Amino acid sequence: MHIPAVPAVLSLLLASAAAFTTSTPSSPSCTLHDLRTLSCHNSTSIPPCCIESPSGLLLQTQYWSSLGPQNSWTIHGLWSDFCDGTYPAYCDASRAYPSAAAVVGGALEKFMRKYWLDVDGTGAAVDPAEPDQGLWKHEWDKHGTCMSTLVPGCYGAGYRPAMEAADYFKATVQLFRRLDTFKFLKKCGITPSAARTYTRAEFVGCLGAAHGATPFVGCDSEGRVNELWYYYHLRGKVVDGKWEETETTRTSSCPETGIRYLPK
Repeated sequence: MHIPAVPAVLSLLLASAAAFTTSTPSSPSCTLHDLRTLSCHNSTSIPPCCIESPSGLLLQTQYWSSLGPQNSWTIHGLWSDFCDGTYPAYCDASRAYPSAAAVVGGALEKFMRKYWLDVDGTGAAVDPAEPDQGLWKHEWDKHGTCMSTLVPGCYGAGYRPAMEAADYFKATVQLFRRLDTFKFLKKCGITPSAARTYTRAEFVGCLGAAHGATPFVGCDSEGRVNELWYYYHLRGKVVDGKWEETETTRTSSCPETGIRYLPK
């Protein structure tokens, strides 16, 4: 993956993490109609601070690997796709903040260190000593900077540098907490096993029923399940909007039968 160049460190970035994570941004120009309109469904022009546009299809993505708690999937990221399933990337290099950890802190950072882990080396190119923080930064740089309701101008006079990045991490974690994939699968009798295999229909049917819409189920070339993408449209802003489940735009990369769900 291509990682954008890191700009100079912003002195204000190292301000209190608590100040970043307790903020409540406001957009005085947003009407109730604007904030209640579902992304990818607006027929009239709505200010981009009030609706995710044009990339109004959002994905909460998860990994299954040897890392993290044995009874939990881990976070990959929160992605912003166009309504047809294509996507923008690296939309604002000026907000590729030097340190993701500097804008979170507290309980949020503790949770991220446990459940948001770099399983494929994405973050290593950013900081080999802190690959997980590198993944957080990579996800913000590539996807978070493309979210229209997280643009600094949407925050009004109370904006402080990197406030919107903290909101991105907070929203990603909040969605992940709602999507306990390990628990969903266990209720369907789908548990990690070195011997047993599963069908694509079992995974898709189970997770679709739990989520309320069909997710993307990803497997590697050996038929081992390793990733899930849960799709949403959104009413309002990423920071405090209403997330509504929607169908995947992509076909599963898993085989129809013989899927391996290996223990950690």
